[in-house]
Amino acid sequence: MNQRPFIPAWIFEQGFNAHQLAIFCYVTMRGRCFESKTSMIRALKMHPRKFWAELNALINDGWIVKKSNGKGRAVTLTCQRPETRPNETRRDREAKIINLMDDLQNKMRAHGLNDEPQVENDR
Repeated sequence: MNQRPFIPAWIFEQGFNAHQLAIFCYVTMRGRCFESKTSMIRALKMHPRKFWAELNALINDGWIVKKSNGKGRAVTLTCQRPETRPNETRRDREAKIINLMDDLQNKMRAHGLNDEPQVENDR
């Protein structure tokens, strides 16, 4: 059976860079990734420092969960499902910032603190 791979649209709205997207997809397609990080680096054709920096960024942002089995350096990587992540896109975050700035400007105007300098007429 020939099936087309499914890549959800929300993944492109998260602000991932190309390296993060590659790592996230690589881990996601395996479900739980027990693979050695060296073989992942080879498969993704990334520089090791870049791989570790981007992997750690995904872990810190909560997109990938890293679990150790307690035996040496074996680590399991799993991806968070979108249901467990906040449904906030980059565009949503930008809109929140714009709204906060508008609210701040309105409050400043209400207290007589305009962002435009006032010119006094001495006539």
